Amino acid sequence: MSPSTFHLAGGVRTAHVSVIADALAKIPRTRLRLTDEIELAGENFQLAIYPSRPGEFLVGGNLQASYEDAREVAQQLSSALAAAELVHELELSPGRGALDERFAHPDFWKPSPEPAQLAPPISAEIEIGERLHAGSADEVWRGSWHRQAVLLTYTGSHPESYAQLRARIALDIEGIEPLLFCGPSGSQEPYPDLLVERLPRGRPLLDVAPLDEPQLAGVGAHVASIAAAAHAAGARLGGIRPELVYVDDAGSLAGIVPRGPTFIMAAPIARGLRSYRTPYLSPEELLARTATITSDVYSLCATLWYAATKLHPCGDPQDVSGLVARMATGQLGDWPGSPALGEALKRGLALDPATRPTATQLAAQLQSLA
Repeated sequence: MSPSTFHLAGGVRTAHVSVIADALAKIPRTRLRLTDEIELAGENFQLAIYPSRPGEFLVGGNLQASYEDAREVAQQLSSALAAAELVHELELSPGRGALDERFAHPDFWKPSPEPAQLAPPISAEIEIGERLHAGSADEVWRGSWHRQAVLLTYTGSHPESYAQLRARIALDIEGIEPLLFCGPSGSQEPYPDLLVERLPRGRPLLDVAPLDEPQLAGVGAHVASIAAAAHAAGARLGGIRPELVYVDDAGSLAGIVPRGPTFIMAAPIARGLRSYRTPYLSPEELLARTATITSDVYSLCATLWYAATKLHPCGDPQDVSGLVARMATGQLGDWPGSPALGEALKRGLALDPATRPTATQLAAQLQSLA
């Protein structure tokens, strides 16, 4: 019998997504990816399990299989959840929408526990370390979560849903550190929203500058290739800065954590300044709130300029007003290094976005200088 498309949908009740992941990880011949939600895939199915409200997760996905095989997958999932004593319901239905079969824990239809009875929010699991930045309505900290070094970005409320925000900043691309959590911090005031990203090993360019030119070109080529992959997927990095590009002890790229600036900018503030005050955004982003894929190219070239000189290409990073005025007119400082590298960076720092190289072109230029 040829495979058909079946839908699997339902819900699971628990306080933390990691409990569900531990249960499903025992299912053989499957691949599981865990952030603040779960992606589970097998030979003939792909599912997502994501938060709906405190204490409840939704399940959704498709199976390309015969009815018998689809039913077996649903039964395996239900059995794994039941073995972990997780209250759940799964409904298997064909593409035409009629319900074929329901797999459920007998307690699923009982009232949900009150939120007060659930496990503590994520804030109870995080160990706060060093505060790195503070704006009028946001803060950025280094910390640890489940024995991982993490970057914590706290902000005010976002107008879009957490699911929409997660989808916009996911950046599931090799070289970009994983997004571990995007949702409620567990505190209503002053920072109800929280972004958690895993930190790479090594140190940020901000701390290790200046790099020598071959190392600088190598790091730049690697980040440019990551940006090119994001652009090919229809996304932008949006947060390339000396603080968020990490290198290892050998001077090679360790990873980038670019989501924080976008997360901060997406939360409205009434007045004041935001974290990451020195602008490494492109002029069009900073002054006109518009962006193209070559806006990432500008940010990367500005970051590499700093990594070589400890200066922003438009002047002293501490003189923000003067720096912004020079950015608006495309006025760059003097490049002290080799002409070839200087010309590559200056092309990426062109005022007109249309005249900048693409990320792919920049990667090739920098790789030739590494």
